[in-house]
Amino acid sequence: MTHYLSTFFALATLCLIPIRVFAQDTITLKPAARVASMDSITIGDIATLSGSEALKVKDIPLATLPHADQTQSISLSRVREAIEAQAAARSINIGRIILSGRDCRISVEDLAPAPAPESKARPVDNFASAAANPADAATVRAMILAKVIETAAAPVEDVRISFERRDADLLDKATSGRVASIAQSGAGEKLTFNVRLYEQNMLIKQADIRVGVLVRRSVALASLPLTRGDTISPKDYRIQEQWLPLTSIPASTDSLDGSEVRSRINTGELIETRDVQDPLAVRKGDRITVDSISGGIVLSTSAIALAPGRSGDIIDAKTVEWQQPISVKISNSGHAVSLGPTELKNDRNRSSSRNVKNKGN
Repeated sequence: MTHYLSTFFALATLCLIPIRVFAQDTITLKPAARVASMDSITIGDIATLSGSEALKVKDIPLATLPHADQTQSISLSRVREAIEAQAAARSINIGRIILSGRDCRISVEDLAPAPAPESKARPVDNFASAAANPADAATVRAMILAKVIETAAAPVEDVRISFERRDADLLDKATSGRVASIAQSGAGEKLTFNVRLYEQNMLIKQADIRVGVLVRRSVALASLPLTRGDTISPKDYRIQEQWLPLTSIPASTDSLDGSEVRSRINTGELIETRDVQDPLAVRKGDRITVDSISGGIVLSTSAIALAPGRSGDIIDAKTVEWQQPISVKISNSGHAVSLGPTELKNDRNRSSSRNVKNKGN
């Protein structure tokens, strides 16, 4: 009898939980955004969109902001009103879209060139453009260039390379009518390629070739000293193009606003990925919406975060209604997904693996 009563109450509880169709679209306001002009701002400029319905609102304009030097703000309610006004005309199913995030700070991007400060950029005097000469299209040099472009993951015009003079003879060898094996065997500021050249089933040349590589990047340079825990805003940096080695990984200028500083950054220094981290999405004690995904259906409930966390972090929480402890993975501000035993184990294993690699670096 007790077993049947337990089953009945469990089913009754599930019926009380709101059910949404799986794979709802999301619109999440960015903490901050830069625009070319205050005259024309669209939802796509200030929010991250996911899903076909959400993408329909990308070019919906927001009311023109007054011209001013200081940063302006756009609220979530203002975005919602703009969507509702266009919903019928654009056949937007608002019920399929989840809006989240806090006010987005808007500022006009300063397009005036700034003087070059001291930074981690490397000189480019000894480097040549990676754009291959058509006459060298069938040489070992051209094959290595192709490998470098692939590794750099950048357009050919944004890559500069340098070879050592002692390798000139092998680099200029024609590959037409021959077989060339080129394998990358080292990484760093210089890439190392093991080259083997065969002709008529005979190895005729073999050598390790070291290649210096610089990539042109759009980077952020600190406009003033930043210390651990600071939240980065548009006034804290300026954007500039610089030639950097592959070992330098600059922070993305598109998502820098709102990031938290991890270690001190001096004025004029390049802001790298390792220098910043995502801001806290959830603080201890926050009430969050937790989705549980099962068989193509999403069950939602409310919970209290028992620890702070950033997007992608796994934290403990407790359901509001049943006071049941659960483990959740934070999606964004105010939202998380509950993890079952298998998912929790896999996510924690991946986190441990990343931590081991970071310690090794």
